[in-house]
Amino acid sequence: MNSFSSLLQENRVFSPHEDFSSKANISSFPQYDEIRKKANSNILNHWNEQAMNLHWFTPWDTILNWNYPTAHWFTEGTINASYNCLDIHLQTTNRNKKAIVWEREDGITASYTYAELHERVSAFAYSLQSLGITKGETITIYMGMNPEAIIAMLACARIGVVHNVVFGGFSSDALKDRINDSQSVCVITQSTTKRRGNDVALFDAVSNALPFCPTIRHIICKQKPDLSTHDIIIPIIDWDEFIHHEHQLEAIPLPSEHPLFYLYTSGSTGKPKGLVHTTGGYLTHVRYSFSLVFDPKPDDMYFCTADIGWITGHSYVVYGPLMHGMTILI
Repeated sequence: MNSFSSLLQENRVFSPHEDFSSKANISSFPQYDEIRKKANSNILNHWNEQAMNLHWFTPWDTILNWNYPTAHWFTEGTINASYNCLDIHLQTTNRNKKAIVWEREDGITASYTYAELHERVSAFAYSLQSLGITKGETITIYMGMNPEAIIAMLACARIGVVHNVVFGGFSSDALKDRINDSQSVCVITQSTTKRRGNDVALFDAVSNALPFCPTIRHIICKQKPDLSTHDIIIPIIDWDEFIHHEHQLEAIPLPSEHPLFYLYTSGSTGKPKGLVHTTGGYLTHVRYSFSLVFDPKPDDMYFCTADIGWITGHSYVVYGPLMHGMTILI
């Protein structure tokens, strides 16, 4: 059989407009090359400098503790991802800036300023604690692309609960496997979501998975469905009735290596593998890479097409843009 390397070759180069390039955070290759050389000359000092751009409750002494194959970053430091996405903006002009602008397929819209998002996340975190959910436990989030999914992620991070976001296009079997492997104690979902013009019955998938998920103690559902056709023993908590808006919960200082989230591979080549992302090192890299690659400016509205069920969505729809005070379109 004859081999071939490519059926399509593209040698054209499309350079950005000079005015656009001149306003970029890194406006020239020599500038980029200087950063690269400086980082290569002392990589630990490079990441130490990037970590200092975050808010830490307590500093660290050790940049990296490397014991193959395990790496621990900034081990003595304490930090909180929710604080770095929300609280850092409350005493700045970003307080009344739009954090999220949402438009659903059918044209329904909503938006939240940083102050409003902080209020909802803090209230939801308090409500989660009121259920007895504690630091180190895991919550599975199975929702469409809407603000509630982001609120749930940040509320988990606020109290040290590990979030396990499952892509809303996955089946009940895929959901079941990820709930059980992560030992989740709660599922946050919604009745239906919109996808390609169709209603996707997320709660039905949750209902089908639950009999095989013994660790689940609570279910929180946006748009509480008609339960007459479901045989579920666990009480279903209505999202809107659940949030205690009169209570605000401060972000908890967490060790740098505290797990922020679990995220599973797609399972296309076998059993899905659960990956653990810890807080300090992940936030350091995502904040830096977002700044370097996406060139954020204060007045930009930022849109990433990724679903938050994937790592790109976690990093460049939620954590990266919010740490930079961007307005996110979802």
